[in-house]
Order: sequence, then structure tokens, then C-alpha cells
Amino acid sequence: MKEPAQNTGHVPDNHRNADVPESFRWKELLRKEAWKQYFREWFLESTQSNLRLSLTVALGVFIGILPIFGLQSITALSLAWVFRFNKLITLAGSGISTPPLTPLVIYPGYVIGGWFVETPHVSGFSEITLEVVKSHFVQYAIGSCIFASMAALIAGLLLYFTLNIVRTKRSAS
Repeated sequence: MKEPAQNTGHVPDNHRNADVPESFRWKELLRKEAWKQYFREWFLESTQSNLRLSLTVALGVFIGILPIFGLQSITALSLAWVFRFNKLITLAGSGISTPPLTPLVIYPGYVIGGWFVETPHVSGFSEITLEVVKSHFVQYAIGSCIFASMAALIAGLLLYFTLNIVRTKRSAS
């Protein structure tokens, strides 16, 4: 009679997610050193090209700013899967719309949208409320799509040139 297999906690190699570094532990994200280690593993030591990593972050930032509240993570993961991008990096990029940053994401979209509607309603930063955004949602939706494109382009270009510089210096030494 065959003995049942014991659970050792080890995940078989054929069941590992290729996007998750082997050393990744969720609890470690609270330490500053962990962030440096993950940045090094995900970007500097990654076998993916600079362009692919930059596009991955740009996709995450774009989805994170789009006005699809509650669906940003699912959309980011789905598109990362379709384009075969690193899912964790895409999800991290979409985190630009976390609650502390939400006003900094909503206001520029709202203001930019005011440039493209017939009767724009532009309030000061402190006057923007959920009710104002709801009542002028078309203005906000148009502006946030444009702002998402601009922010994704900037994030992608910044990461691309940063990786070019850092990886070139690392390979030279």
C-alpha cells in the first residue's frame, strides 16, 4: 500500500509562476531593503528587454489611471496575460491609483477633460469631490483617458532610459 505524500510546503517546479521571483514573500514588502531587492530582481537582473519592461510598466500605469474603478487590477492582469507581460510588474504599475494617490490621478484627468468639452467645469483642487466628478463624468472620462496615455508614455520612457543607463553601467563594470 502506498503512503500518502506529505505536504512539505515546497511548490513543484512545474507549478511555479514564472513571473514571481523565487525569493518573493508578501510580508517582506514592509521592509525597505526588500523593495530594493525586488527592484534589482524584477528590473536590473531581469532577462526581459528594456523595451518589454518599459511597456509592462506603461500598461500598468495606463490601466491604473483609466476610469474603470474596481476593475483596474483585473484589467491589468488580463492584458498582461494577453501580451505575455510580467503580471506582477503590470499590477504594481496599476497601483498608481491607490487611495493616497487618487486625488493626484483624478484632478489632472478632470482638468484635461475640461479642455475637450463644450462647457467645461473646472474647480480648484480642494473643490473636487466625488459629486462634482459624477456630475461632469464625461469631462473626467475624456481627460483621464488622455492623462492615462500621457502618464503611461512618460513612465515607460523614464523606465526605458533609466534601464538603458543602469544596465549599461552594470555590464561595463
